[in-house]
Amino acid sequence: MDYLSILKDFSLLADRCEISRRLLETIRNAFLETKISDDKRLTAFCAGSLAREEIGSKSDLDIFVVTSEDCLPRLYEIEIYATLIEINHQLKFPDFSNDGEFLKIYSLNEMMTFTGSPRDDHENFFTARMLYLLESKALSNTAAYDWFLKDIIRHYFRDATDHEEFLPVFLVNDILRYWRTLCLNYEVIRNDVERPWRKKNVNLKFSRMLTVFGTIVPVVAKPITDSDSLFELCQLTPMQRLAYGLEQLGEGRFDGGFNMLLEDYEQFLAWKEDDDIESKMTDPNVKNSADETAKRVANFLYEILTSENIALDLKKYLVI
Repeated sequence: MDYLSILKDFSLLADRCEISRRLLETIRNAFLETKISDDKRLTAFCAGSLAREEIGSKSDLDIFVVTSEDCLPRLYEIEIYATLIEINHQLKFPDFSNDGEFLKIYSLNEMMTFTGSPRDDHENFFTARMLYLLESKALSNTAAYDWFLKDIIRHYFRDATDHEEFLPVFLVNDILRYWRTLCLNYEVIRNDVERPWRKKNVNLKFSRMLTVFGTIVPVVAKPITDSDSLFELCQLTPMQRLAYGLEQLGEGRFDGGFNMLLEDYEQFLAWKEDDDIESKMTDPNVKNSADETAKRVANFLYEILTSENIALDLKKYLVI
């Protein structure tokens, strides 16, 4: 079954994809006139709905900057932040969240060196590394973006040459750790009465889940055992990765569920753009509808991940 064709023919998501790609080119052109573009030690990438190619009217611009240097001069960092803010204002995106709290320049070396350490979480290396792998699009210096991405991927496959029957367990474990972290972070927000949490709950059950398991499915389906194959997979959006993974499984029985997933996901995107979604989710009927839709999505992903066509030696690491 050609699941990628099903996705391509789904008109609502195809429209969002086209709008996202045009906007990505606009942003890339804005970067061309900056020092960030001139500095080959740097790349900027976006994550979020724009990188997933599902941009909506309420979407913001999530930008990450990565450098091959261990550190940059402080004044130069400030100049880069000012450039990012200017581009964000120029393109009329909402202000960066939390008063720019998450604007940071990440060292490629530190993103790999501190994997699994306390600094990995504390200094946000973990999130930046995961978003780079799971849902990113280059905004400047594509050559550096590719080079850095390949380095991160090689970090996960560094034992592949020493084992004839290598399995990407390290990679799977880190991606699943990210999913568990997202779930735990949601609980923190839920307990804060000053912060809206219902919309974030909807995001968790749809876009966050798809970002994670849209990558897990193709990684374990075949499975992917070399860095070049993972690099090619990273060129796809999470939904495209899921479609590709379904094709690798070679089971036509998922076509009905995949069509339903696309419809459910478009409903999620509509909820996400509703300014009043936080209050609407207090309505039992709306909440029940959202819960049932999210349950259907989760059940479909579970059905895929328990397929008999996934090797038991790798499938067990999804649980144990």
